[in-house]
Amino acid sequence: MKKRKDGRYQSSVTITDPLTNEKKRIYVYGYTEAELIREKERVKRNNNTSFDNITFNLWLDEWLKIRKEEIAPSTYYNYVFLINKYILPNLKNINLSKITPSTIRNILRNISGSRTKQYTYVLLKAILGQAYKDDLIKKNPCIAVNPPKYKAKEKQIISDYEFKKLLQYAELPIRNLFILAYYTGIRRGEISALKWENIDWDTNTIKIVTAIKIAAKGNLISTPKTENSTREILVSKNVINVLKQQLLIQKERYLKHGDKLTKNDFIFTSLKDKNYKKMLTPMNITTIFNKIKSLAEIKSNITFHSFRHTHATCLVEANLPIKAIQARLGHATAGFTLTTYAHNTLKMQKEIVGFLDNKAKSMSNWHLADILINNFIYYYKKLYLVIFYRKK
Repeated sequence: MKKRKDGRYQSSVTITDPLTNEKKRIYVYGYTEAELIREKERVKRNNNTSFDNITFNLWLDEWLKIRKEEIAPSTYYNYVFLINKYILPNLKNINLSKITPSTIRNILRNISGSRTKQYTYVLLKAILGQAYKDDLIKKNPCIAVNPPKYKAKEKQIISDYEFKKLLQYAELPIRNLFILAYYTGIRRGEISALKWENIDWDTNTIKIVTAIKIAAKGNLISTPKTENSTREILVSKNVINVLKQQLLIQKERYLKHGDKLTKNDFIFTSLKDKNYKKMLTPMNITTIFNKIKSLAEIKSNITFHSFRHTHATCLVEANLPIKAIQARLGHATAGFTLTTYAHNTLKMQKEIVGFLDNKAKSMSNWHLADILINNFIYYYKKLYLVIFYRKK
């Protein structure tokens, strides 16, 4: 494989002519390595395999190889999970050309959750869509299927009462973790990856430079979710105090095992004593949160991610600069922060009503002044006319 002057990658495929049995070389091109690999595979299939003999399973293997290079490990893991659970059992050995809209509808019909049904449809459409682009099928059967409807539920924010209940039932060090999440809006994957070297005690800031991503082979330490997610968060004194308390807790745990805590160690580690050095994974955090929520008898649909939504909403309620909130949460745009994380609350509605009341009062005062002036003009004109006619 080499890169040409025009920016494209070039490679070649050697094939055997089925009529003459002669070997010949075919050159293929692509603007990306993934596109080049896809072209090579297409040429191989076109010259060595009948389209009617290409099974879904055979094509899926190639599609996953291509996509694995282009997506995050966590996204790839989700793809594999959906494929293995809902798609492969139905399509594994079926020829691509035999997959019809009815086949797709039957798969979706047997999936209960509307969200999972929609994700599966989108995934199938992408897999078969690429097969269509590569000339393996005449048309994508998903096009003739109505996309499943799914309306995402608005994330609930944590009320003051619920937050107090969570802290009441959470023991150290989890109580510290909840407080950190509530007052910073940090994602669970970012919390899991936090190390003591990420804390700047002099400037009271937390540096978010890594995050834990869930992959097929386990939890991976990677870069944060997006480029904007790499950030520094200035924190309040109460958060610094919580982190200092957490530092003492961890030092005692390490000392108990004859070990010494270093700046390269995780801030929050497994609650199991033998795993005192291992990170507290994102799934661990979710499991612990759900357990404490149950103990606190909280019936709402809040999740651990609700800490992040609550943090954003509190800042918006306080009328703080939206650009500062955007940067704090690590979002690409202020619009995304407002539409996704700033929730409509009773306090916001009351502020609107208060504003309108004040507006009405000011308008009422203006109307009153207007009436007085008009009355004055009216009586002045009337008086003028009376005097005028008397003089006549």
